[in-house]
Amino acid sequence: DYLLANIPAIASCTHHFVSCDLGCVKPEAAYFDAISERLGTRDILFFDDTPANVTAAKAAGWQAWHYTGQTCLADFGISP
Repeated sequence: DYLLANIPAIASCTHHFVSCDLGCVKPEAAYFDAISERLGTRDILFFDDTPANVTAAKAAGWQAWHYTGQTCLADFGISP
C-alpha cells in the first residue's frame, strides 16, 4: 500500500510483488525465481533503484533497468 500511495507509476503495473509476501529478498536469486514461477515466465520488465538488484534480475533472465526517477519510465510508456 505504501508503494502504491507514494509511487503513482506502480499503479499502472499489472503485478506487484513484495519481499515479505514471497519469503525472500532482493538480490537473492530465490526472489526472482519465485516471481518468475508465479508468473510462468522470465520475460519480465523490472526497475529498481539499487544496482545490485538490477544485476541480480538480469542474471535471472529479466529485462532490468536502474530506476533513477519517474522520467526513466517514459521510455517504456509508463507515465509518472
